[in-house]
Amino acid sequence: MSDTRLDLSEASPGSRNLAAMWHQLPMSFRLGGGILLVHFLVAITGPFWAPYGYSQMGTGAPLSG
Repeated sequence: MSDTRLDLSEASPGSRNLAAMWHQLPMSFRLGGGILLVHFLVAITGPFWAPYGYSQMGTGAPLSG
């Protein structure tokens, strides 16, 4: 049996597998990218989570002068 391995450094950029490229990145880059992705998703979907607008928050008897 011959042991053949796929060397991604010789492959053209278009033929690389995205998962293989992801695993070649440093762990700090993957962790930071994941944190940024979570923040981005929360920022985009935030209006669906918050039932009140900015002008309606913090008003009422407990916070009135």
